[in-house]
Amino acid sequence: MKVYLNGSFLPAEQAGISPFDRAFLFGDGVYEAMRVFDNVIVSGAAHVARLRASMNAAGITGFNPGDILPLSRQLLQENNLTNASLYWQVSRGVSMPRRHLPDPDITPTVFATATPALSLGEITGPSSLSVVLLPDERRLRCDIKATSLLPVILAKLAADRAGADEALLYREPCLHADEPLSHADLMRRSRVTEAGSCNVFFVFNRENGCEIVTPPVNGTLLQGITRNLVMHLVPEIVERHVYCSEIRDAAEVILTGTTTLVAAVVKINDQSVGNGEAGPVANRLFAKLIDAIRHDVHKEVTYRNE
Repeated sequence: MKVYLNGSFLPAEQAGISPFDRAFLFGDGVYEAMRVFDNVIVSGAAHVARLRASMNAAGITGFNPGDILPLSRQLLQENNLTNASLYWQVSRGVSMPRRHLPDPDITPTVFATATPALSLGEITGPSSLSVVLLPDERRLRCDIKATSLLPVILAKLAADRAGADEALLYREPCLHADEPLSHADLMRRSRVTEAGSCNVFFVFNRENGCEIVTPPVNGTLLQGITRNLVMHLVPEIVERHVYCSEIRDAAEVILTGTTTLVAAVVKINDQSVGNGEAGPVANRLFAKLIDAIRHDVHKEVTYRNE
C-alpha cells in the first residue's frame, strides 16, 4: 500500500511521522473520509468544504483543502484502485517539546490512505444493524470532524460488549442537583443526536402518511455529507429534535454515512424495530442514493457552513 504524506507518495512502511506530532500527542487534527466508486469521488466538493470548515474552526492553516481531490486521484492511481475508501488527516503539526499551546508558525502534517472497498454492483441493499442506546459523552463541537475520538471509541466498545453493531447516542438535559428525574422523564427530555459514526433518520407512521425526521445540525452532531445528499434527494425529510421516548414508536430507524451509505437499524437494545428487517423507506433511500451516485447527482450536494 502507498500513502500520501506531506507532498510524497510512498510505501506505508516508509512513512515516518514525528512522535511530537500534535495529532499523536493531543488528537490535535481534523480528518475527512470519502468514498470512491469507479474512479469517481462521491460529493467531493462537499467533502472539501467540510474539511475547510473543520480546519477553519480548529485554526489549522498551511494546507489547501481543495488539493485533496487531485491528490486523491493520484493516490488511487498509485494503489491501482477504482473503488476505495479515502482517509485524509490534517494535523496541526509538530511541536517540540510537548506543550498545549502550539507554535505560531507550525507546519501541518498531511496524511492520506486509500483502501479497497466494494463496487456499486457489489452493494445490493441497505445493511442491517443492531444498536444500543447510550448517553452522548462527546465534546460540544461535534461539527468539527476532529481526530480526538476517544468518547466515540468508548461508545463503540460498549456497543460491542453488548453484542450490538453500533451505538445510538443521546444528550441528557442539564439538570439542577435538586431536580431528580425518573428514567421515563429523563427519556422524554433526552434528545437523540446521532450514532457513533453515522447520522440517524426516524420514520413515524402518521394518519396522512409517514414522517421522516432527522435531528438538526446544532453543534451536537456532525453534518454528514451522505445525510445532506439523502435530504437533497428526499426533500420531505424534516429536521427536528427526536426524544428518546419517541424511539419506540418509530416504524423504521435508518443510519447514513460515507462508508455505511444506508443501513437499517433492526434492533435497539433488545427491542426489534418494525418487523426486524429493512423497511420500505430504508430501501427507498438506498435506491435513491445509489441512483444519485450512478448519475452524478451527488455532485449537487452542499455542505452548509453554519
